[in-house]
Amino acid sequence: MLQVSAAFAAFSHHFAEDRRTYERVLRYPSGQVRRIRYPVVEEEESNERPQPDPTRSYAEGWDPEKWDNLGWDIVQPSGRVVRTDKSMQEVSSAPSVESPSEKVTALPSSPAELLRYIQSEPYKQAQRELQERVSTSYEVLEGSPWVMSRPVYVLASTQSDRNAGLTYTLRTRVTNLHAEDELSKVLGRRRADGSSVISVSEMRDGIVTFESEGDAQMFSAMLEADGHLEVAVMQADAHELFRASQSVRSVVVLLRSGCHMPQPDQLAAALRSKRSLEDSIDD
Repeated sequence: MLQVSAAFAAFSHHFAEDRRTYERVLRYPSGQVRRIRYPVVEEEESNERPQPDPTRSYAEGWDPEKWDNLGWDIVQPSGRVVRTDKSMQEVSSAPSVESPSEKVTALPSSPAELLRYIQSEPYKQAQRELQERVSTSYEVLEGSPWVMSRPVYVLASTQSDRNAGLTYTLRTRVTNLHAEDELSKVLGRRRADGSSVISVSEMRDGIVTFESEGDAQMFSAMLEADGHLEVAVMQADAHELFRASQSVRSVVVLLRSGCHMPQPDQLAAALRSKRSLEDSIDD
């Protein structure tokens, strides 16, 4: 019985040793045989992310309420990444109401917070006020509004490959009222307010023009901050400017003195009649 136990123990030790190693046999021409044992390297667990199941719908298990547990990765000026986490920091879901600028620039802490923020009435009101200020800050003109000529100010942006600067223009949507009226006559119908049922417009170059030299200097500084090489303010005669614009079928975008000064991107979007994200959501 003792011999059987010893033999079983030796077999168990040999089996365990075989599980931990593998053997390589080298046979030489002289007839010598050499056996080399190598340790078995256990495979590490794979760190690869599980692949999504293509047969599963993305709608399964989708719960917008869990978005509050997510956060944004915010890069600080020092380069350190800080994550805003709802589990670590409670942030009120009500948008800021101190001022329209704070309501627009506040950063929500989660996707759900962002959706509530965009759909909130204070945010929509702030956007309407901003769009109203931008839309009333300029006029799109094809002819001079002054009987007597007067000085106005335009911008010239310097290009690295050109000796002379180029007049600063923005693509502007211009409504063709004559074409709309003709189409309304052909169709024999109009809207309840008397406007045409079909809107006709075309894109033209709009020469950004200022009544005040100070406003022109302020706008040129904003353009240079946005990456333009150099923007110069040039004085021009109003009547000559309108005659030159008519010869090339462009329009004059006149920014009145004393009105709200829009950012360059805000003015460009308004002139293109580009709808905002909030308007698309409302529709």
